[in-house]
Amino acid sequence: MNLFPELNNFEKMVTSCYFIITTLSTCGFGDYYPLNNFEKIIGIVLMIIGVAFFSNFVGTFINLADSL
Repeated sequence: MNLFPELNNFEKMVTSCYFIITTLSTCGFGDYYPLNNFEKIIGIVLMIIGVAFFSNFVGTFINLADSL
């Protein structure tokens, strides 16, 4: 059973990665969402950068709190 018969394999991969990263980064699906593959790829990159930045910030904060 093919759930998305109109999409090729690349589009299915990008869509799957977008929903996985959106769920794991807890950004939520919200009111604004990407409409094509380019926008989904940009969203994936921005979410990964956001998670990395937040992790770095929290790690630095924890190190400062430990040193007190």
